[in-house]
Amino acid sequence: MKLEGTAQLNGTPDALFGRLLDPETLQRCIKGCESLEELPDQDEDTRGYAAAVKVGIGAIKGRFKATVSLSDIDAPTSYAMSIAAKSPVGHLRGTAQIELATNDAGTSLTWSADAKVSGVIAAVGQRLIGAAAQKFADDFFNRLQDVVGGPDSGQS
Repeated sequence: MKLEGTAQLNGTPDALFGRLLDPETLQRCIKGCESLEELPDQDEDTRGYAAAVKVGIGAIKGRFKATVSLSDIDAPTSYAMSIAAKSPVGHLRGTAQIELATNDAGTSLTWSADAKVSGVIAAVGQRLIGAAAQKFADDFFNRLQDVVGGPDSGQS
């Protein structure tokens, strides 16, 4: 499943980039996130996080334990992300690319992702999963905009 989008955020890429790596900010922005901890052995080029997130798609709900790795960090403009999550209702593996660029209204954050879902959760169908994933991303960027302040982020 491939997804992509753009969010318009207030602030400069310099100011926003640090927030996108901050565990406290991320936990506040991820709907259903129960915990998010930065893993040890971080450096300038890589970061890792462990998270527990409650997610529901249709009638199927589960608590996922996830490991997220950031790599190719080029502050304040881009990074790559990989995620592996598992739950009794299924598994998720995916990658994403995040890019920030200055524009007249602040910062444009462009993202693209590719994910594979398996298990019971995959039985709800790719169309429903895709819509739920897009809503999850939109919720994240709305919450991020609330955290950094200012008007709605205008996702597309």
